[in-house]
Amino acid sequence: MVVKSNEEPTNNSNLKRLWILLNTKKGTVPLFRGMGISSSIVDMKINQIQGILSQELDTQIKLYIPGLKFKKLICEKINEKLIYTVEVIDNA
Repeated sequence: MVVKSNEEPTNNSNLKRLWILLNTKKGTVPLFRGMGISSSIVDMKINQIQGILSQELDTQIKLYIPGLKFKKLICEKINEKLIYTVEVIDNA
């Protein structure tokens, strides 16, 4: 299963949770300050972002979306915007 950070999924609640995780900045959710993507990636190169974000997403998916297992992340620049494509496996 694949989720893109710029396309909200409508058919699966776990995929929707992943989309929310991809579009949340770390530190902005009360009571869950660790949830989300760190804003420190802003000044990094895309190849650095992919490695760091892969580790971060693996950890966060295990913590916040136990029904999914992280498989792969692809970062691409489209129209001056960084888009994350995350592939996951349904653990249910």
